[in-house]
Amino acid sequence: MLILFFCFKKLFRKISKYFSVLLVLLFTGNLNAKEIFTQYPEFPERSYVYRFSTERYIEIYGWDQISSGLKSMGLSMVHRNLFDRIWHREEKGFVGYHGSTQCFRVYQDIIRMILEEHLSLDIRKDFHFFRIPGDPQFSLDDLSEYGSYIYDYSPTHFVSLNYALYGNFHCCGCCSYYYFSENDSCLSIDFREKLVFLFEKIGLTQHEIDKAFDLAEHYFFDEKGIILQVFDLSHYNPWQSYYALSDPRCGSGLGTTRISELIQGIESSSFTSEMRMLMTNRHTLNPYASLVIRRYDVVEPAKILEYEQALRECIRGFVPDSFKVQNYRKELLELWGVDDGGF
Repeated sequence: MLILFFCFKKLFRKISKYFSVLLVLLFTGNLNAKEIFTQYPEFPERSYVYRFSTERYIEIYGWDQISSGLKSMGLSMVHRNLFDRIWHREEKGFVGYHGSTQCFRVYQDIIRMILEEHLSLDIRKDFHFFRIPGDPQFSLDDLSEYGSYIYDYSPTHFVSLNYALYGNFHCCGCCSYYYFSENDSCLSIDFREKLVFLFEKIGLTQHEIDKAFDLAEHYFFDEKGIILQVFDLSHYNPWQSYYALSDPRCGSGLGTTRISELIQGIESSSFTSEMRMLMTNRHTLNPYASLVIRRYDVVEPAKILEYEQALRECIRGFVPDSFKVQNYRKELLELWGVDDGGF
């Protein structure tokens, strides 16, 4: 709902500008309908027939080959029913999938709860942070400023995504399903160390990081990982085209081909490559932008509720530096293009 509100807020600003022009012309008596409507920018052409990316992928390989590939990595199709429900939620604006660990989940939730409890920011439930927002290393705007997403690639600056839910089923290092099933990641990441920037930013220490992580991670020792399903809903704004946010910030894996050219097709597709999404403070790390990120797992809902309540209560008890909190809050709102005070 916040995405829709944000889009309508921008839309109202545009309309109010033209409405003021209309009033001036009415009162001066120089009203000409043809002149008035040339003030409005035309909507981009956005109509296309959408087909599920995962469905197009399955058509190429078939279930037998996909199942065989997963079994060769020691996996099974035991979660096929869940995954069928997930990929049937793909829609216009769908981007891709990222599989990861429960430790990454804890990292994401700590970021969210710090921003909600201590910076008084409203974070959408359908948004999760891939990195800590406001970090200067994510100050670039798009790929044109970064360089080559292939030859200059750094895993710090990118998140890899599969075009289809079973993408790269024959290669564990590039397969979201594998990382979900094994509660694993391509790289061994110290998420406690990654949180240092955030905690120092508001005057907290390693002690608070360890307290939060020690409490949270024991809930997930014997669980599967997570699947993140990413969407770009730029087209909810009638003046934006499909994939207006993600096209300039995602490398398709096929040179200069835009991801929208691949995703908007209707033919069966092998989606042989992965895409890489650039982390940017203003766009892909912005909960007020058009990016939607849904998270799935097989953990019991009651266990998740207990974990979230315990972690939030722990974080609520921290005592940050109020001056640093206000500065950080101001920095984020400026980066995100949001008026102070939120919505």
